[in-house]
Amino acid sequence: MVLLETVKAHYDRLAETYEKRWRSYNQSQIEWVLQHWPKQNNPQTVLDLGCGTGLMLQKIKERYPDITMTAVEASRGMLIQAQQKLPSANF
Repeated sequence: MVLLETVKAHYDRLAETYEKRWRSYNQSQIEWVLQHWPKQNNPQTVLDLGCGTGLMLQKIKERYPDITMTAVEASRGMLIQAQQKLPSANF
């Protein structure tokens, strides 16, 4: 439990600068996911475990505007960033 609290505190501190500090990594990760997204009908729902600042979900929402999003994040700081970006998501 101590490890979980330590990790959460670390990401709370990173939350406001995370997207700038990890821009290249985030961009390559998002591109990979979107390239490998199933080519079937438009998805109706998506669940993001460890959503961070919500950047991935934001890009998915841009592609699929009618999608219902559910996001889980342990870090309060990251969660706040995601909620600001995605007010229509379920957290």
